Amino acid sequence: MLAFIVAFTIYLHISLVSGDFLSDDFVHMGWLAAAQSQEGVMQWVATKFYTPLASGNFAYRPVAFASYALDWLLYGSNANGWHLSNLLLHLINAALVYALARRFAQCDAGMNRRFIGFASTAVFLAIPFAGETTFWPVGRFDLLACLFALGFLNLVLAKSTLSLLGALGCFLLALLSKESAMPMLVIAFMLVFASHFLTHRQAQLPLSNAFTTAVKTSLQRYGAVLVVASAYFLWRRYLFGSFWKVYPDSKFPATFDEFWNRVVTLKNIFSYAYEGLAFIVVPAVILLLAVWLIGIVKSYKQASIANLLLAFVLFVSFLMYLLAPATSFPILADTGEGTRNLYFAWLMFSFFSALILSTHRWRNFILCVAIPLAFIGQWRQLNLWQGASQEMYRLTSAVPALAATIGAEQYALLLLPDHLGFVPFVRNAQGGVVMPPRQTSSYLPKMAAFNATQFAEWEAHLADNTIGKLKGADFKFERSAFIGVYCWNAHLSTFVQLTVKPIVNAAKDWERDSLKEAQGAGCLLNSADLQTIR
Repeated sequence: MLAFIVAFTIYLHISLVSGDFLSDDFVHMGWLAAAQSQEGVMQWVATKFYTPLASGNFAYRPVAFASYALDWLLYGSNANGWHLSNLLLHLINAALVYALARRFAQCDAGMNRRFIGFASTAVFLAIPFAGETTFWPVGRFDLLACLFALGFLNLVLAKSTLSLLGALGCFLLALLSKESAMPMLVIAFMLVFASHFLTHRQAQLPLSNAFTTAVKTSLQRYGAVLVVASAYFLWRRYLFGSFWKVYPDSKFPATFDEFWNRVVTLKNIFSYAYEGLAFIVVPAVILLLAVWLIGIVKSYKQASIANLLLAFVLFVSFLMYLLAPATSFPILADTGEGTRNLYFAWLMFSFFSALILSTHRWRNFILCVAIPLAFIGQWRQLNLWQGASQEMYRLTSAVPALAATIGAEQYALLLLPDHLGFVPFVRNAQGGVVMPPRQTSSYLPKMAAFNATQFAEWEAHLADNTIGKLKGADFKFERSAFIGVYCWNAHLSTFVQLTVKPIVNAAKDWERDSLKEAQGAGCLLNSADLQTIR
């Protein structure tokens, strides 16, 4: 059954025939292409270990960027290879989930090791919001942080000196992959304590003695981890002036209401995965809860102290990861973007759910309903990501033909949606879709992509000779040479030229009239664009 679930996960991810990069991917590709032509890719990777990104945030993720460099050397600008790397990392994480779940089950001889290993891995692979992490190359940060965090947990619980050295290396690599590994500092200690406490209880120590002894032995085991964590936080402080911030304007919520408003954005997670399926999902969830509650008393009577303690620790870990993003910003955007921040939360939920079901008499029935239900969400989300990727491939492939129709002195703009549903599309890639490495030549002197919020910005560019600077140092661009805006008709796979022309100091009118015409021409627009029209 587990082999089938793995195979099905692979099938859902590789059903894409050909696709392209999306949004921020083009930025990373541009960095790598520039590095290759200048200091070299390996030198660029090395600098990421001691310098911050020149992108206005406090992200410090050199290991993830090293993986990008490896993909660049292996696949170049072939996005399919990058998608495959994400899938492989996700599958490796699943294997580490299986190993860690079996380690949890070793804490008590009465635990069902086989079921706990299977259930944890199956639930993990069935993650309903997989696409943003497992398909999008930007999700690589979370995949790598999770991979090394799982290695850290497996090794730190092994209790040998050699395994501790490996655990320290994995923990450092997790922190250097993404800041989401930070809560592992607390979670791993809770698990180490639980492991020592259970060992002492099995040795027939009194409860109070087992507790105090477990605290002492856990702190002894964990001292080196605290040293590594302290060094990392001090290094972040040196680089950014902040121990924890990723975005300069991040701040803790001032009130509980502010925190709660950030948390309730979680409702957006269902906007696409289960949209229109409430008649199936709601009864299924009610059925699962009812079946679980009916058998819960008997199952907890059968559960060992090890099972109950680990389940409690893992549930607390799940809540920590679920709510952690809300300490800095809304967990999900209005579009539904941000589910990559929930990859760790789902990891912890997979362990917790396996433990609480392991002694339940109807555990197989619950899994047989829950896992297909989760896979429905995964399938629907992956379809949206793959569809957006394929659409971007068709769009970028049509750019050279359009560029051939634009004169050297002329200029055009490509009106493209910022998002397709919750999937980032042209955001942050306005130049990337018309420039190398995706294109064989730079078409930026002839055209650029933009989204519906940038009409005023481009009206200013038309007036201040910014376009002339794109064409050459001494070129003077005339407004009369602006041939207008093109939008993308996905049904015809072609660019459509709009007749609306910009009027000086009337960017709002230009925006409104262009969006209306683009809608009438059947062009791609996102929901925010349509709201502007209405």
